[in-house]
Amino acid sequence: MDFTTTITTSAIVAGIVNVIGIFWLKERLKQSIKHEYDQDLEHLKKDLEYDLDRKKRLYEGKLAQYKKYYSMMDAYSTNSRRELFNSFRE
Repeated sequence: MDFTTTITTSAIVAGIVNVIGIFWLKERLKQSIKHEYDQDLEHLKKDLEYDLDRKKRLYEGKLAQYKKYYSMMDAYSTNSRRELFNSFRE
């Protein structure tokens, strides 16, 4: 009876250790995968922010060029109208 109790106790302890080990391994694996995905997500966010900043600077440059172009066109139109009206006065 003492031998049967020892074997039963050993089996129960081994089963508990196995269950705890399995849950621990599953959790470690889950955390490892989560960590890798978090790193990939952070990398994607940085790339997106870089692309967004690059596009923003590109459009700001284009906006400055368009403003300059339209101000030159307005000045030209104003001068052309003045010359036309001055020619009518003569």
